[in-house]
Amino acid sequence: MGLRHSQDRYLQLVREMTSRLREVGEEAPPPAPTPQPPCDTRNIRKAVKSILGTQDEVWGLLRENSRLIEQFTSLAAAAGPLDNTDHILQQINLLNMNNVTNGIDTAPPTDL
Repeated sequence: MGLRHSQDRYLQLVREMTSRLREVGEEAPPPAPTPQPPCDTRNIRKAVKSILGTQDEVWGLLRENSRLIEQFTSLAAAAGPLDNTDHILQQINLLNMNNVTNGIDTAPPTDL
């Protein structure tokens, strides 16, 4: 019976404290707003100009890079394929076939 009584007493105290805290909370005035430090507009303007200037530089670099990529792409397309392995293999195989027809035994056709 002692444990049960202690638990009931504890719950009763918690309820009383909760209701008292609510009453006190309703009676207390709202906290005063924290004062804001004065705003230094000169530094803010300077920072914004710096950010915008950097942004302009970045956009300029991106445009220049895009232009160079387009230029190199068109140069590469005009130069033709860089991989001429197939052409070299065809020539080797033609030489081998010519050698066989001329009576020279060579290696079998090359294939990658």
